[in-house]
Amino acid sequence: MIRLILFFVISATAAFPLAAQQPLPTDTVITKQDTAKKPDPMPKMDFTAKYHDFGKIKKGDRPTYTYEFTNNGEGVLDIEIVTGCDCTELEYTEKLVKPGEKGFVKATFNSNRAEPEEIGIGKPVNKVITIVLKNTYPNGYPIVDELKFDVQIEK
Repeated sequence: MIRLILFFVISATAAFPLAAQQPLPTDTVITKQDTAKKPDPMPKMDFTAKYHDFGKIKKGDRPTYTYEFTNNGEGVLDIEIVTGCDCTELEYTEKLVKPGEKGFVKATFNSNRAEPEEIGIGKPVNKVITIVLKNTYPNGYPIVDELKFDVQIEK
């Protein structure tokens, strides 16, 4: 009985390498490229300017600047949120921006909200506006961009 089992095990083991060496038909070959998920088309925000200098202003002034961009990517651009400090009021394009279309981020610096110790009266201060898209890179991280402006409140 043991000889019979041993015979079947040896016979089966010897037959598998021959079967494994048989070429597959060409119509059933699957390549890694065929199974890889193609990434979604990416948007690309190209701003006319990413920096603005408001210069010197007086306490109580509310200067405004509009940063304009074009979606020069291949995918539709969708803004999740635009943030800044408490002294910066923001408006932005809330609709989807298709490739080739334009959008904006409008920043109003409210000097009444600016605390002197925060911005330093009489000293230039750099402020940052952060843009986070709903779109993500292929690795899953969100697409983030920044705009900047300088302002100086006179004494």
